[in-house]
Amino acid sequence: MFLCNKKCSFQVGQLEIGTLAFVSVCSAVHPFEADISQAGGCGDSKNLAALQREREREIICSSSTCMMSGCIEKGKKVVAKISRGVLWGIVAGLIAVQMLLAVLVIHRESLTFDEGNHAFAGYMMWHTGDYGLNPEHPPLVKLLAALPTLGRPLWVPELKNRDFKIESYVDGGEWLARNDGDRNQLVFEMRLAAGLLVPVFSLIVFLVARECFGDWAGLAALALVAFDPNVLAHSALVTTDIGVSLFFLASTWSFHRYVKQPTWTRLVVA
Repeated sequence: MFLCNKKCSFQVGQLEIGTLAFVSVCSAVHPFEADISQAGGCGDSKNLAALQREREREIICSSSTCMMSGCIEKGKKVVAKISRGVLWGIVAGLIAVQMLLAVLVIHRESLTFDEGNHAFAGYMMWHTGDYGLNPEHPPLVKLLAALPTLGRPLWVPELKNRDFKIESYVDGGEWLARNDGDRNQLVFEMRLAAGLLVPVFSLIVFLVARECFGDWAGLAALALVAFDPNVLAHSALVTTDIGVSLFFLASTWSFHRYVKQPTWTRLVVA
């Protein structure tokens, strides 16, 4: 590492470097000692500026990479790197804590006004193939939440050919009241099934942030989504909010990856 006891001020284009601290940092990546001594030390600011311009051609530093990962020269990062094992250990730990919090929320949160609607619609899709109840929401989350009802002979109210919103909301409330009562055991199981999308959503958030800004940004984004009150509140509900968030982000990211580097695999995924 090259150290200088005097301040040197020089200008490269519109960039003015006040001290040789920048030179000292860069020397950790590539040695400046020989070049500095040839340039006459700190006093020769013109030669030092010329050397700096020459070094700039070798340094590739994108704005997105510089924000979280530091400048890169020939594939080497200036900032400290996280080992692969430690990185994925932290990811697994954060997601595990998030799932634990989601399970705790299930026991403390009462039934919301539209959960009976989604739960009953999912049950009818599996058992009768009727997708006419609650058609304005995509069926995947409702089908996933209704998996615990497979093979159960549950009571079903008679459909009266009313408006689909009235049919699904009124009949859904009666369906849960008759089959689950105040035990909330069925609601608990269906919420757990719907909550399987939460760790996938958090993982996608981590991967997107990591690809764009580096490992540290990925962990920061994962920590934010793992402890976000809005995500925790909706993670344990038989609703489509987490599912929409997950697939909207995943589809946007997949399309971005295809545009950046088109391949047949990325096209199919997008």
